[in-house]
Amino acid sequence: MKRYFDKPAKTLHAALLLALLPGTSALAHNHFAYSHNSGISYENADWMANVADQRRLADMSLPGTHDTMTYALNDDDFTPGQAVATDIAMTQAKSLRQQLLAGVRVLDIRCRRTAQNDFDIYHGSINTGFDFDDVLLAVTDFLADHPTETVLMRLKPEGNDGSMSFEDVLDTYVNDALYSSYFWKNSSSELASSSTTRLGDVRGKIVVLANFVNERFGIDYASANIQDNYTLTTNWDLYGKWVDVKEQFQESNTSTEGTRNFYINFLSGSVGSFPYFVASGHSSPGTGASRLLTGLTTLTSPNKYPDFPRIDCFLGTCSIAFEGTNILTYEYLESADINFAGIVYADFPGHGLIDRVISLNNDGVTLFNDANYAGTRKSFELGTYDRFSQLSIGNDALSSISIADGLMVTLYENGLKGGASVVLTSDTPALSTYGFDNKASSMVVSVQGAAIYEHEDYKGRMQILRPGSYNLSDLKLGNDSISSIRVGSGYTIKLYEHSDFRGDTKTLAADASGLGNFNDEASSIVVSAQ
Repeated sequence: MKRYFDKPAKTLHAALLLALLPGTSALAHNHFAYSHNSGISYENADWMANVADQRRLADMSLPGTHDTMTYALNDDDFTPGQAVATDIAMTQAKSLRQQLLAGVRVLDIRCRRTAQNDFDIYHGSINTGFDFDDVLLAVTDFLADHPTETVLMRLKPEGNDGSMSFEDVLDTYVNDALYSSYFWKNSSSELASSSTTRLGDVRGKIVVLANFVNERFGIDYASANIQDNYTLTTNWDLYGKWVDVKEQFQESNTSTEGTRNFYINFLSGSVGSFPYFVASGHSSPGTGASRLLTGLTTLTSPNKYPDFPRIDCFLGTCSIAFEGTNILTYEYLESADINFAGIVYADFPGHGLIDRVISLNNDGVTLFNDANYAGTRKSFELGTYDRFSQLSIGNDALSSISIADGLMVTLYENGLKGGASVVLTSDTPALSTYGFDNKASSMVVSVQGAAIYEHEDYKGRMQILRPGSYNLSDLKLGNDSISSIRVGSGYTIKLYEHSDFRGDTKTLAADASGLGNFNDEASSIVVSAQ
């Protein structure tokens, strides 16, 4: 990758010179969609608890890591090995354990069969220093501690030095007493492009995305709708890679819930560029490193690379900088009103990118046209839905419903919350049990306690809080990160400025789309019944 200057321009002359030279460095850039730092600065380890059991995996938006194990070793790892620290090979900064705690739920594991007929983990021809036991120990330890979660694991052959077939070697791990209970073993008839696998079927399990022949269980990786155009000849191919990513998001977002196949979107790229550059647009790997300039300005190329940022503007002329796919994705998922992204594989994902993908799953209720969670389906977030006739589920067409733990659904016979009603707090395979089959015309989805949100207007990450006291360590959104709250009927929520229930307070007995001067101020919370 070409690089001419390491320091930002200080004068107009220097700024214009930098703008005209290809691949020059721009001002430092730090965005929480990209992280080249190891360690755990945030956690979102139990986010799947907020998703209904009957939600199809293929209907979920799932953050993943490309070449998951290609990172430099640190103290989190089970066994020592060689460090993968070269920029051309390194794709992650956080250990597998740290990735899982941050909310990553889809892994990309490349296995080479050894002469001993077991698996070492490779990145192309590079030995990462890890073996498959390292992977399985980290994942099963995580699932034992977080049983509401599931981990999808793409398994791909990466060379062979042994005598056994890939699937036979895999069976030795699957049948190992340490791991066997953690693998989800479906029948071979379910290896289909339109898998019916639901989250409730696989909580606490590893779901294999089988990227090899003769797969005996799991989900067929090749049947998914996949964008993985990873080859960049030069840095200037980055925009074309971004267009591929964006078009895949557009296609996934217009697919139909309940019948769509798995969508997979790789943000990663390399060959003619470093993985960190594709993810960040930076001139060097650091989380806050300087941007790299394209060498173009808005004076000479005003319409070139329209999604890349215009920076260092002077007298109406701006330099056009590269932007990484992680940052572009973070911004696009919100600005384009994307509701479904599918599996998003990334290099060096920061917590902002991980959480932005997770937040697309805040809908904790799924309605079904037919009994036993069949037929047309539609998922909903907390809120009031006055007229089903305006929604894809249809009026008087509801026969079963799935509800995430901690939520409550009130169905009404008529629109605008009118007529007879029924209150439900758990999965209901047949509304006929309550005499409410094909009768619902409106609905209120509420929480049995409170739901706190990262952003105003009930957006971003969400955490459900049952009645009780929550200190800083219990708040998965982090410190000073709450900007709106939904409060269940009959409950009160008291916010405290500091941890350990100290400092200024704010009490709420109803929904608040914004918290005013208490925005991003809460560090401990008490939820109680009135």
